[in-house]
Amino acid sequence: MLLGMAGTDRPRVLIVDDEDMFRDLLGALLAAEGYDVDAAASGAEALARAEQEPDLIFVDLKMPGMDGYETIKRLRGISAIADVPIIVVTSSNTREDRLKAVETGANDFIVKPLDQEEVRVRSRAQLGLSPARRRRLAKARTLSAQRAAIGAMVGGVLAESSRPRLMIKIRRVGLFIGLFILLTLGAVYWISQDIEAAVAAKLPKAAMIARVMEAITRLDVVLILAGIAMAVVIAIALLVIGRFVRFHFAEMEEANQRKSRLVRWVSHELKTPLNGIGGFADILASGAQGVLTPEQAGSVGEIRGGVRHMRGMIADLLDLARIEAGTIELKLEDLTVASVLAEALTVAKPMADQRKVTLVPSGDLAAEVHADFGRVKQVVLNLVSNAIKFSPPDSRVSITAAALKGEVRITVADAGPGIAPEDQGKLFEEFGQVGAVSGEGTGLGLAISRRLVELHHGRIWIESFKGEGTKFHVSLPSATPLPAPGARPATAGT
Repeated sequence: MLLGMAGTDRPRVLIVDDEDMFRDLLGALLAAEGYDVDAAASGAEALARAEQEPDLIFVDLKMPGMDGYETIKRLRGISAIADVPIIVVTSSNTREDRLKAVETGANDFIVKPLDQEEVRVRSRAQLGLSPARRRRLAKARTLSAQRAAIGAMVGGVLAESSRPRLMIKIRRVGLFIGLFILLTLGAVYWISQDIEAAVAAKLPKAAMIARVMEAITRLDVVLILAGIAMAVVIAIALLVIGRFVRFHFAEMEEANQRKSRLVRWVSHELKTPLNGIGGFADILASGAQGVLTPEQAGSVGEIRGGVRHMRGMIADLLDLARIEAGTIELKLEDLTVASVLAEALTVAKPMADQRKVTLVPSGDLAAEVHADFGRVKQVVLNLVSNAIKFSPPDSRVSITAAALKGEVRITVADAGPGIAPEDQGKLFEEFGQVGAVSGEGTGLGLAISRRLVELHHGRIWIESFKGEGTKFHVSLPSATPLPAPGARPATAGT
């Protein structure tokens, strides 16, 4: 794959990695920094690509056939690029690997998962770029506003125990208003009967006019009194209902805060012994207290897996408590989709390998969003993990990015069994799970993802049919360049 070789004055980078996903992600990260990127899937292909004399080379250590060490040795043997910086990129982080890589001829070492800032800084250091190199756009100073909670409250936050009392008060107000309407209609009918009787009595014209004017006067008085009484009743009713609603909203807010405090306390009390259990399990697994039998190693593995699962549950509960308490603060910045996927997919890859599922990032990976890196990574990882769980072996999970007008859309698609329309509404609810493997998670991942996306003023939705797989779409605000100081907006025809 070749990413942008148009500008010959820009630094040229060669990426050598046998995994398509990491070549694409690292290439997108570097392309976003303004580099021309070339890629090779093997050591032999790298030697051929080296004829183009790159300015910087990234090499993975573990590759089939010619591994990274041998590739570095042979690259160092090419006189035209003998002094070109080589950065090793690998998932191995042992002291032996580092020393051997340096002895072989590497200049620097980056451990997967890739970090965009680390890649940028280390690349710049090796190339000796000026600090005036392309700077990031100015950071937004304000935090995203919290969701409009009042509408949600009116729609259904009132506790079930409070609703009957509120409905009784509303019915009483309606009864009073109905009574005044009936009295008004009764007065109109009574006055009309009086006029009809006067007409039937064939009174003289002057007497008839006097009778009609008297009836109209009485009607005016009755309507004015009824209107005043009704306005008073409505005002009192609104005051009473308003106080009732405010009181119970405050009551519920206090209950929510108590619940959040309880969740945080329970989570903290669970984390302390859990860390101890995990620490002892890690010591046993390391062999520091003796070599384990296969059965013992399997049991320790189960313990470590359970600890990881419990830690994930605690993290989800804490996130939900923070969101409901409105204490989550987003650190907004302009970041590329590739930088998010580089870390999220690295974390998800072991799970995908275990289930024989291939992760395929594609699309406009260099597209930029204005968002919180950690929270967007959390959303993407939730969606990818769900897609892996529901995917059959030897299938693909595609992660596609598309830059649209004012937004960037990230789509995670799997080849799983699909979700019935009647079940799709449950997915974004707390503890809402569907499907055969629903018991593997907490049921909070998608609910948290929806709230995090909404905090970014984005949206998340599902597209699925039984037997046709599932697509989750996430739309986030795109990064919009800020106008230069003193710049005037362009006008038509300029």
